[in-house]
Amino acid sequence: MKKRGFVGIILVLFLVQIVAGQLNDASSLVVDANVSFGFFVNEEIKNLSANITYFPREGKNAQVTKLEITSVPESRLVSRGEEHMLIEWPVTLGEGSFKVDGTIRNRVGEKAFGDVSFSGRDLEKYMAATKFINADDKEIRKTALEIVGGEENNLKRVVKLALWTRENVKYDLSSLTVEASLPARKVLESREGVCDEITILFIAFARSLGIPARYVSGIVYADAFKEKWVPHAWAEVWMNGEWVPFDVTLGQLGWVDPTHVGMKASEDVDYSSIVYKWASEKGRVVPKGVKVNAVGREAVASSGEGRIVGVRVLEDRVFLGSVVPVEVEVVNPSEKFVFDVVSLRGAAVVGFESIPVFLSPQEGKKIFFLARVPREGVADVEMKVEVKDSMNNVFVSSLVVGKKYKFVSLEEAELLVRKSLVERDELPLLGLECLSEKNENKILKCQVENKDVKDARKVKICKGDECVVRDVKARGKERVEFSWGGEVLIMMEYEGREEKHVISALDEKGVVKIGDVSCPKRLGYGEKARMVVGLEAEEFVEEVYLTVEGLLPYKVKDFKGKQVVVLPVRGNYFAESGGLVKISVNYNDVEGSRLSVESSCKIEIGEVPWWEKVFLRVREAMSF
Repeated sequence: MKKRGFVGIILVLFLVQIVAGQLNDASSLVVDANVSFGFFVNEEIKNLSANITYFPREGKNAQVTKLEITSVPESRLVSRGEEHMLIEWPVTLGEGSFKVDGTIRNRVGEKAFGDVSFSGRDLEKYMAATKFINADDKEIRKTALEIVGGEENNLKRVVKLALWTRENVKYDLSSLTVEASLPARKVLESREGVCDEITILFIAFARSLGIPARYVSGIVYADAFKEKWVPHAWAEVWMNGEWVPFDVTLGQLGWVDPTHVGMKASEDVDYSSIVYKWASEKGRVVPKGVKVNAVGREAVASSGEGRIVGVRVLEDRVFLGSVVPVEVEVVNPSEKFVFDVVSLRGAAVVGFESIPVFLSPQEGKKIFFLARVPREGVADVEMKVEVKDSMNNVFVSSLVVGKKYKFVSLEEAELLVRKSLVERDELPLLGLECLSEKNENKILKCQVENKDVKDARKVKICKGDECVVRDVKARGKERVEFSWGGEVLIMMEYEGREEKHVISALDEKGVVKIGDVSCPKRLGYGEKARMVVGLEAEEFVEEVYLTVEGLLPYKVKDFKGKQVVVLPVRGNYFAESGGLVKISVNYNDVEGSRLSVESSCKIEIGEVPWWEKVFLRVREAMSF
């Protein structure tokens, strides 16, 4: 079988449209899929057998409820396992065919993870180098190490490898003419390929770092294509005792939509779907191809609390043909790592239409789309852009396009993105924090943090004539010390960049301020909503607990600067207080002193049910 006659040939052509289908937006789906095989026997033969290795199979969130074989002429089932089905014909001649019918109940499954382990039995073959997955290649391993940098968290290491592969391997349709997939090393060199090459490189990266991963081939739903269901390939990574899907091509990391039907899982790229054997000297079996058909039914639309908290267009009045950045703010208020995918609709997109989202516990970040507005028009036209997450939550923003406004080029749009990141201190450069320590030596202790994905070599940090040079690993930190003083100027030089940092080395206690508090104006007694609390710290603070009356205390990660906390709330949480919500923050400053700050907001609570009023009165009476 040729390179992508069966896996991946159609997907790339319709990559943008695939993610737009309604079935892809479901949380669960029943798929009826069948795989048909044909053959021709030129002379009567005996004991013809067919070992089938491509058929619907179980997965992390896939349950096979039916699997049946029918054939002409009639065959008998010899054996059946997880990886194969063997059927046999006693005697046969001429045309023959058989079909595997399966019913699969798919669901999206959990998108949240805690700590991850890669340990387990019989995983050696999924960590070994193969013909296509060159996990032992020095350049593969070197690049993988550079990508993960100093990261020690297992899940973050996998995500970094997946995101780098997605962002750095360009789709190249010309590779479809090649007779076989490119090995991982060739993909790394060319930085081009389609779904199978993207998957091959990601698996090679993972295995080079001792992470078990395997290659999965199957089908996926493509709404815009005539056949609807098309061949596709993705990866699975062994985590906490089970295989977890990572579709790097579509940006579905740690999960896949329910139209993914896995047909074969293997340690290497394997295009064979069937092997024939027979007993005859003259007889010959000619395979006549493989066809896959599928129908989706009983789709249940995804719904639930999303991660998006805001969407805005960075230039809301632009000239025809401009490129406009669309900023999306996402947050994760939970104590687990979470995955999602955010998509932009309503405009032509420069780059990816869908962006994978990965958030650490309590993390917030910005992601950006670059939308190109229409090149033609006369009068001012209002244009809406729509942002959607995988739970079908939709946010809409708008801009005006006309000839009397400023033209925004792609380069200017990228500068707007960088400016927005700088405002949130998220630009992937080096950061510097200093704390004063009042002692006999009067030392100013500073910490250089590398927020980039590559090591920073020979970083020069100077306070006046005092200079030190450090190598700061990717996502790593290095400590440096200077003599203590009042207000000082520290310079950092790194790869041609020069940064100035004015540091106050006075002995001031870290002070936390409660900034913007966003409370819903009105809540029904059982209605759900979000409360957003903004925090600001002049100096580094730790052991920070945010307490909202009516809720359990919320642990905030140690920080300096700004922090945003998003809390899910219900109207009944605040019924007892009459809607006056008290907010307090307790924390330790740099000297270990326990400090606190308070604020409040007012929420109008809907009518309290009679039984709740009785309960509150009884509890009040008992308190005396």
